[in-house]
Amino acid sequence: MKAARRILTHSNLGPCMGKGGGVSGRRDGFLVGFANGAGGAALDDPEATRIAEAAIDAVAVLGWSRLTMSDVARRAKVGRATLYRYFAGKDELRNAILQYEMRRFIDGSTAARAPATSIDEALTAGFTFTLQFLRNNTLLDRMRHTDRDILLDAICDDELIATAREFSAQLWKLQLYPSKEPSDAEMAHLRTVSEITTRLSLSLIVNPDSIVDFDDPTNVRSFAHRYLAPLVTAVPDF
Repeated sequence: MKAARRILTHSNLGPCMGKGGGVSGRRDGFLVGFANGAGGAALDDPEATRIAEAAIDAVAVLGWSRLTMSDVARRAKVGRATLYRYFAGKDELRNAILQYEMRRFIDGSTAARAPATSIDEALTAGFTFTLQFLRNNTLLDRMRHTDRDILLDAICDDELIATAREFSAQLWKLQLYPSKEPSDAEMAHLRTVSEITTRLSLSLIVNPDSIVDFDDPTNVRSFAHRYLAPLVTAVPDF
């Protein structure tokens, strides 16, 4: 799906975290311009965004396989000519939906982590938001039940995994190394940790049920402190 060039285009990442996890006025160039690709109508166009939102609502009801462009046009209350002016077909519409959902996730995750004053707080806030986003997402819930193969294909995309991993690594870079450039080994460590947490999050998309009761905030904090924090704070073996 060429996700890395599409789903994060024009993302508004909000304030980045500074030392200790608090809000910093600094914006990292990588995060501001995370991706520069095209792919369907850019969602900085209000009408394209409104159509994408209508398409998401339609998928949540019908599933992706049964969805037609006519369904989207009816739900968005636009003519087919208008719809096709923004999205030439379901492939471009799919890319717009991915872009929209990833923008929502990135904005929400960044905002949730911004007030944190420690690594534990940042992990807990970020992980809590991720769980809520995945478990309360009607689009994902529908696709888990009616379009599981399509969902698996989407989240197993190599570029999607690489993009999510790099986004996470850059957030940790800003928090842990606010005043210096980390070494290659330190960045390799952050990317490794980010890959682990990214793959954990993606697995929860496919199956949100867990032996851990993540509906209990105390369990979320305990999980983040016991299992995730040691990954981030471990000293790399240089």
